[in-house]
Amino acid sequence: MIKIFKYILFSSIPIILLVTFIVLGYILPPKLISDGAEQFNNEEWKFAKYALNESGLMLGGSLEPLFITAYKVTTVKKISNEPRKCGLWPSGEEDAYIYGDYQATVRLYSYYGIPYGELAIKCQGEGSMKRFYIVY
Repeated sequence: MIKIFKYILFSSIPIILLVTFIVLGYILPPKLISDGAEQFNNEEWKFAKYALNESGLMLGGSLEPLFITAYKVTTVKKISNEPRKCGLWPSGEEDAYIYGDYQATVRLYSYYGIPYGELAIKCQGEGSMKRFYIVY
């Protein structure tokens, strides 16, 4: 009886370690990597949050979200000063439109925070969003 118990205990340790390794690789990056929006102010902050939301939506419908564990906005720049509406940012409030043409770069991270690629999201007025996908 003791031999069977020792066999079960020692044969399950590698499986437990493997599962722990995989789970930690998926849970740690969102906790340790900030979304990057805090470095921006006002309209740029709104567009950074909007870009994060669009990044998640863009990758939906494929298997890639299983490998993407964190998103971080690295740059937001205003392309022009034209007074255009650029769509709602994630709060959904009526007065939450973003005014102006912006472009943001969102870095994607895989297991254990390994950089996976980047998305360039460009807003060109209400209802018009261009997304470019760049993989390392």
